[in-house]
This record gives sequence, C-alpha cells and structure tokens, in this order.
Amino acid sequence: MARSYYETVLSGRQLVLLLATIVGLIAVAFVLGIGVGLQEPRTEQAGKVETASARFDEPAPVAATETPAVPVPTAVEPSLPTVVAAPTAVPPVPTVAPSPPPSPRPTAVASRGRWVQIAALSREDLAEGVRQRVVALGFRTEQLQIQRGDGKYRVRLGPFLDVESARRVVARLRAQGFGDSFLVSE
Repeated sequence: MARSYYETVLSGRQLVLLLATIVGLIAVAFVLGIGVGLQEPRTEQAGKVETASARFDEPAPVAATETPAVPVPTAVEPSLPTVVAAPTAVPPVPTVAPSPPPSPRPTAVASRGRWVQIAALSREDLAEGVRQRVVALGFRTEQLQIQRGDGKYRVRLGPFLDVESARRVVARLRAQGFGDSFLVSE
C-alpha cells in the first residue's frame, strides 16, 4: 500500500493574503463581541450593576458585612472668645541677601586639548547634519563643535584629557561610518 503525500505551496502574496484574512476575521469577532457586550441589558440596583448572568435564577451573592451608609455627625466645638494680645515690639532680624551663583569660568581644558575631527565640509548645513548623526550615536551636544575656517566647516568632538580616550572615540566613530575621523591636538 503506497502512501500519498500532499504539499501546499504558497507564494508570498498568498501568504500575506492568508494572514490578512485571519487578522480580519479576528478583528470582526472582536468587534462583534464588543457589540454583544454593549447590547446586554444592565440594571442598577442598590449601587450594584446586575448583568444578564443574573437572569438565570441564580441567587445573588450577599456580602456578610454590609452596612448602610450613615453619615457620621461631626462634633461641633463651642467657640470660645479669642483674646488678642497687644502687639509687642519685636526687633527686626537682619536678613542676609543670597549670594549670586558663581559665574562659570572657562577652563583651559575646554579650549585646549585633544579633539577628534569627524568631518570637514564646505557647507554649514552638511556639517550640522553630521553633528546630528554623531549626537544620535550617544555623544552629548556640548561635546560637539562646528568650527569655521578656510572656507570649511569642521565638525569636532572633545576636548579629551588623554590621547587614549580620544583614540577610542576615533575607533568608535570609524566603526560607525565616519572613516575620515582623526585626532587633532591644539
């Protein structure tokens, strides 16, 4: 006795159509279920909502410790006459004016140090685009500068305190598609 095997072959379009049909049927069933739930009669009785499941002569569950809501009277204290004392002369307390916050001083490291040059471009909008791509890699905007000189816009990252940190950043940038990145010392 020979066995017969059947094979079903679906093209990409047929598979997409099958999946779309299944999703559509699930959506229709969901919408119909919500519609039935909205049509179900509900009555409000003593602060509880009774649904259609209570129509089958089932005894309603009763809470053992139900107590009617009774307003609790608040105690009213008799008002006593208030005695107002004559104002006494209190010497003014000298106040100390808050000191202004210290002004940020530029450090020598901020202007000098090791920088990583990412790109040198002829247009400022292109340099800004490179800057945004580098920010998207996780670098802070404060670390990036666009310097103009000699008709070029140089996108630089830094400053770095040591050469090793700058070299690691150069390697990371080159791995992310900025192959022209290099170390600059100022």
